[in-house]
Formats: sequence, structure tokens, C-alpha cells
Amino acid sequence: MDGEGTLPLFPLNLVLFPGMPLPLHIFEPRYRAMVEDCLAAKEGFVVALSRDEPGREDGACNWATLATIEQVVRLPDGRMNIMTLGQGRVRLLDRIDGALYPRARVVAAPDVGSLPGEKALASLHRTYREYATLLGRLAALPLPDELPDDPERASWVASWALQTDLFAKQQLLECPGTRERLDAVRERLEDELGRLRAFADALEDNGYFFVRGMRFSRN
Repeated sequence: MDGEGTLPLFPLNLVLFPGMPLPLHIFEPRYRAMVEDCLAAKEGFVVALSRDEPGREDGACNWATLATIEQVVRLPDGRMNIMTLGQGRVRLLDRIDGALYPRARVVAAPDVGSLPGEKALASLHRTYREYATLLGRLAALPLPDELPDDPERASWVASWALQTDLFAKQQLLECPGTRERLDAVRERLEDELGRLRAFADALEDNGYFFVRGMRFSRN
């Protein structure tokens, strides 16, 4: 979207990045109605990380991502499986409650500032490649082998692929520009690589270990 507008708001326990796919199972009546309204109006909805906020249901972080509905599979009981795609980043200005589902007044929030240099981008590519290879070997986690050449797109894909806590991902979403996000995600990838190497070197006799609730193995 360009400029400012009012769109449905879907607070979720996840962070959606621009350009990334997000499958959703829609079962609550209010969000089934939201999807139907979005389809009828040919508009998207805002996916925001939900956070606890005293006195406010479904508190949502102020930086979020516009999602468009790419595919809908309807189930006999009214539930839906939908595939969405992250579009542009947005910032929440006001939340509008009182309807069947929440809405928010948002403004487009594209990256600002200069792009990173070639050395910074090449460093991210090297770090990501090692991270994806090690994670794929230990956990059989399907990640892209390589990042795109476009710096902004690369920063989003790396942020999506990084296995870390949600609020760390939210910090990446909120980086003001591509240069800052690229540096931040590279540093986090390097930190995670250090942890993975340490755990891999200290495998117990049973041949597996857990990191952030995920099971890893040399097999």
C-alpha cells in the first residue's frame, strides 16, 4: 500500500516479513468474517506480533506487515486454510475496536536510508550460507541455500530464516533501513552459528540435543 489507510488487523504470535509466505488456518468466526471481507473488498490485512498490554485485548506491536490472500481452501465446517504473502511494511497509527474483528489505521513504512555496500552484502551471504548448511545438516530444516542478490530482499529472507525468538525478529522488522537490518541479521546469524557449533561439538552419547525447543542430530 501507498500512504495511509484503514485495514483489518490480525494480531498473531509470529512476525511476518515482506515477501515471505504465511499459511494460516482460520477457525475463529471473527477472523473467518475478516477473510471473507478481505476477499470481497480485494484488500489485504495487517499481520502484527501480538504482545501483552494491560487492559487491551490482542495488543499488537506498532510495526507490522501487510499480507495479501493468495489462496483459499474452504473446509466443510466453515474453517479455511489460506496462503498469504507479506507485502510492504506498515506502522500502526491507531487501533479501531468495536467491530467483529479489529481494524487499524496504518501508514506505509518502507525502508529508508542508503543501501549496504558490496562487502557487507557478501559477508551476509557467507554467514547465511554456513548457517543454512549447518542447520540443514543438524535439524533437516528446509531453508533456502542462498540469499537473493537484492540487498533489501536478502535482508528479509535472512530475517525470516533466522531461528530465534519472536521479539528478536520483531526488532529486525523495525530496523529503519536495509543497511541496519542487514548488519543486525548478520550479527544474529553469527551468534546463532556460535551456539550451533558449540552444541554440535558437545553432542551427548544419544546423538541429539535441543536448541530453542528444536531437536538437532548428526544423523
